[in-house]
Amino acid sequence: MSDHESETRAAIAEAAEAAICETLGSSRYACLLLSTVGGSLAQEVFGRPYHLIVGSLQILSGGVDPETGEPAGIEMSTSDGQCFHAVFGCQHSNGKWELADISAKHYKAYAEAVPGIEWSFGEPPPYVWGFWPNAFPDYVRFVPDRDATRRQLEKLKGSEEVKDLVNKTIQVYSNIKLKRKRVIIHGNHPSRRQRPDL
Repeated sequence: MSDHESETRAAIAEAAEAAICETLGSSRYACLLLSTVGGSLAQEVFGRPYHLIVGSLQILSGGVDPETGEPAGIEMSTSDGQCFHAVFGCQHSNGKWELADISAKHYKAYAEAVPGIEWSFGEPPPYVWGFWPNAFPDYVRFVPDRDATRRQLEKLKGSEEVKDLVNKTIQVYSNIKLKRKRVIIHGNHPSRRQRPDL
């Protein structure tokens, strides 16, 4: 992956996070909206068809459950029809799925919200973005659920709130891009000046 694409991914994640936090106050429990606006922005920027993907998420804490002796952690399972986790992704021509989870920074908080869970993996990444299933850290397992995805898409269909959030995210991204362009120009860094705009 080029430096340009890596920087662009970071800017997309930053823009989605900023737009959601400005609107809701926090992005901790907003994975559905983060992935919806993040995917829309990624499609706008990269020109690839990104889709919302909903599924079950298991996060290990690094500890051991004292009652069972099994690895301790949490699971947001779609099996009960209530819990879920959302990411966005795009299937490439080779059949592989590119997935992005821009709520990854909250993995630790999700785990520690359960009484008795102690986190031992250090700070999680601000976002994850790569090819499934290797996109995620070793302590995270995501399992897509087609039916759960369909249900959430139906709920979001025609939402004016989502349209407004997407527009806000695009505007924030544009501001980030402009700010970085100014830094490149004023910083007089030749290698950076030759790169295309983010």
